[in-house]
Amino acid sequence: MPEPSLNPYAPTTSAEEFRIVDPSGSRDGSDQGAANRTKPIWRTSAKWLLVCGLSAIPSFMFGAAATRGQYGGMLLGILAFVAGYTWLDRYTATRHWRRDSKTQRTLRVAYGTRIALSVLFPIGAWMDVLLGATSVHLYYLASGEHIDNESFGFVDTFLTTLIQGCLLNIVLVIYMGIVHGVQSMFAWMRDPRSV
Repeated sequence: MPEPSLNPYAPTTSAEEFRIVDPSGSRDGSDQGAANRTKPIWRTSAKWLLVCGLSAIPSFMFGAAATRGQYGGMLLGILAFVAGYTWLDRYTATRHWRRDSKTQRTLRVAYGTRIALSVLFPIGAWMDVLLGATSVHLYYLASGEHIDNESFGFVDTFLTTLIQGCLLNIVLVIYMGIVHGVQSMFAWMRDPRSV
């Protein structure tokens, strides 16, 4: 007696087919599926090396003149931010808010604007000069002594670079908030239920 063929229109009896699949790629709603699909660390590091390197060009030029060529301290400070951004990118890669289209657009606009301001030298250099001078002043206040350009050493340059990077990131976060707010406003104007 021939076996009956399977009916593709018959209702399923398996509970597995009724399980909700999370958009992150995991079947049980955990972030494990998304974590398995993250980029290799060298690609994430290369991306942030490019972003931080291009963004640092004006500050690097002004800093080299102000510190009489203390390149090592500035390079180490830039690499510290590359490492920090790489860690933060990988740590937040599987978070729900990172997969949101508004968040992704905000990040692209903010970092794209920062790179554009750096490349359009000297148009965008005013911010680097202002924040660079502020970071030197804050370093003088924190160290408690006035250091002239001739005695500005490796450690002084490294710490000042970190201060300036933190100040630039504060400005960038404020800008991201504005970009995200504008997107949310336009989304609400199109559909008040979307926000």
